[in-house]
Amino acid sequence: MKYIIKDVGFISLDKEYNILDSIRKKNESLVFYRCDTKIHELSKESYSDLKEEYFEGYCNDTIGLSLEEHLQIKLLIINFLIKNKLLQYMQPLGISQADEYYKNLVDNCFHMYHDNFVDKIKDIIMNIAYGSESPYRKNFINKRIIYHNNYCLDEEGINKVDFTNIWYMPNDIDEILYAMKEEAIYSGIITNSSNPFDYSATSFCKVETADNYDLYINTKDNEKLSTNTLDIIKTYKLKIQTL
Repeated sequence: MKYIIKDVGFISLDKEYNILDSIRKKNESLVFYRCDTKIHELSKESYSDLKEEYFEGYCNDTIGLSLEEHLQIKLLIINFLIKNKLLQYMQPLGISQADEYYKNLVDNCFHMYHDNFVDKIKDIIMNIAYGSESPYRKNFINKRIIYHNNYCLDEEGINKVDFTNIWYMPNDIDEILYAMKEEAIYSGIITNSSNPFDYSATSFCKVETADNYDLYINTKDNEKLSTNTLDIIKTYKLKIQTL
């Protein structure tokens, strides 16, 4: 069965956790989902959209990259421009002047170059930015991955797809709350983590609405939510819809 718990954004993460915790059985764990689609698995449309998004973020300095990744992009772009004789005036400049010149190119989105060359620059940024991993991914998620497969999760439940994803398991309450906070719009499954991946497991998915957030619960084998879970939802004065 599918349940939609309305406007959970009005309650704390602790209370959201209490709802999820009340659903799982003694031998079950909360396992979180994260899309892990590789760059070669992207559709042409997705690649194109992300390329524009990363390029805009790079030019506006709003993209979450490390200093090393910024430097890598810079060097690749400079080498590309020099190789194509588009930056002939940069070689005699000093380092500080060269940095200023490059910053000006970025601030102006490389508008002085032909669209074909700018598109190549966008590819350079895309390839580095798409593979970038946040500290949360590196230091938390990667150490807790228990499944790596071709299943995805959204408000409709678990579905098989042509791209890869990961499922990771926080070890205790503090880690679960940390994951919920970092993911913001989190999703996952309630399952016995010592067993193989269960594509029919009960799933949960926090979904953004026009003015708040809803929590979707898809139960395994059309199982009904327990009286305990329903009582907790009622205590928090939340509305619940059954589909």
